[in-house]
Amino acid sequence: MSAAKRFYRLPLSLGALGAMAAAAAVVLAFTRLSFEVPPVASLAGACRELLLPNQGLAGAITLAAAAVGMLVLIRAVRSLVRQVAGQRRFLRGLSLLAPTSVAGLAVIRVRSDVPLAFCAGFFGPRIYLSTAAQQMLSAEEMEAVLEHERHHQLRRDPLRLLIARALEDALFFMPVLRRLGERYRALAEIAADEAAVRRTDRGTLAGALLSFGESRSSAFVMGIDPNRVDHLLGRGSRWELPVSVLVGSLLALGALIGIGLASVALTGAGSVNLVMVAARSCMLLMAAMPLFVLLAALSHRRPSLPA
Repeated sequence: MSAAKRFYRLPLSLGALGAMAAAAAVVLAFTRLSFEVPPVASLAGACRELLLPNQGLAGAITLAAAAVGMLVLIRAVRSLVRQVAGQRRFLRGLSLLAPTSVAGLAVIRVRSDVPLAFCAGFFGPRIYLSTAAQQMLSAEEMEAVLEHERHHQLRRDPLRLLIARALEDALFFMPVLRRLGERYRALAEIAADEAAVRRTDRGTLAGALLSFGESRSSAFVMGIDPNRVDHLLGRGSRWELPVSVLVGSLLALGALIGIGLASVALTGAGSVNLVMVAARSCMLLMAAMPLFVLLAALSHRRPSLPA
């Protein structure tokens, strides 16, 4: 089993745990919330009170759990939509030619004067190769490049990266996922390089990487990465995960779980009326209104002109 395949399970497991905690927070919160509108007299009486220690705290914690869970869901959907739409825009911007077979592999040719070689597609990934790359690379280098992309295709790496990035974006309170995602992306490239080296040799792959690197284009997919260079040279790449990032992420995850459990403990078998909580909060808003007016006045005050 490759290092990339083993490593992928770590961010996926942490991400799944965070996603389940966020989903549980939403479910618990909404099962404890009541949207029934109380009588007007009850609302008027509640507006004269500040947040009560019991109902106010339970309402605040329940709403916090719901807010965090919904934010996770919204960020996850937004990340998935942006990634899928971004790949579609990128592919639509290319001048695609008829599919063909190169070195025994089915590829989609791209008319471009920039050397390109990449794998795209989430459920049915395909290999794309530019005409410039075909003209620039030797037969051996072409075989190395295609074997590299074929590994990404067989592993469905575009889909794996889609999921990893969505978890990074959604679970914003767990920065460890971004660090782990960056490491997985590097290991995925190294694993593809290993597959290419098994078919050719390190020198041939290094020559192909150099050809892509000399294009000086921000659009090429293959490139010279320090981790890949170290691997090709037989040097082990060093990677460290700061303990503070890991501990902070676990504490944040524990806090989310704690909020959900606290919501259940404080509300018990009852529920928190959302309208009543808002009514109890209105006194605080009215008390803070003069401060808001003062801040607005200060922000719009024009500086005095020098004499």
